[in-house]
Amino acid sequence: MTKTVLSDTLPLKPKPVTIKLSAIPEKSSEKGVKGSQCESVGCLYPYLEIKKLLDGSTVFYPRVIGERDPNNPFFWRWGYNWKEKYNGVWKGKSIGSIPLGAVPMVRLMQQQEAIREDIIAFIKRAKTKKPLPKLDGGKNFDNTKLKPVLPDNAPIAVLLFAGGGGIEAGMVQAGIRPVIAVEFDPSKPELSRAIALNHHRNFHEYGCKVIQLTVQEIAQLGFLGFPRYPDYLHASPVCANFSQAHTAKAGNS
Repeated sequence: MTKTVLSDTLPLKPKPVTIKLSAIPEKSSEKGVKGSQCESVGCLYPYLEIKKLLDGSTVFYPRVIGERDPNNPFFWRWGYNWKEKYNGVWKGKSIGSIPLGAVPMVRLMQQQEAIREDIIAFIKRAKTKKPLPKLDGGKNFDNTKLKPVLPDNAPIAVLLFAGGGGIEAGMVQAGIRPVIAVEFDPSKPELSRAIALNHHRNFHEYGCKVIQLTVQEIAQLGFLGFPRYPDYLHASPVCANFSQAHTAKAGNS
């Protein structure tokens, strides 16, 4: 019987479970995809990436401080496997390191019983997606920079009262990945939806999920689906009501 001994420099509780990445795991933890259906649409499954540092200690990715929540998708790497028949023999194949932002779409394709080839093609496109090329807009756009590419183990951030994503733009430039952005103003729902759509277009490729509920509503739900230990939390309520410009516009001085 073998045991995994962790370095004292990595205090994780409880001890993380080592999940070996295999072509076809004995049990799939993916809900809603069972038996013969799993054979036809493949299986989406979570796993941990294990690396040994130069000092001999072992680390698990994604990095988590404290308890690893089995139901939080941000706490796991994601893979997809399936079976193919060669000369009458079924063989397992798999794809690992699926971008987190692509996981919900893979789930949806499985539930809709998309053909396996389409799911595999989508995953491959998601894994090879490159930043948009520089705009060809003349000399005024000569300094246009490509969107930053963040590593899988980049620090993560949660943002409340997100707006259009000004803070997120700075975070991405600093190497921080926004994973959840809350944007909803019940007093201006149409405007808020338009802002949220703009936010999605700018940051969805980093795996950022926009939630269109008020912060109070999310708090009542116990911040369901949020990472328990984000590296950064930014909460900036709308400050227009406190500005001098707002009172002047209303006829007050």
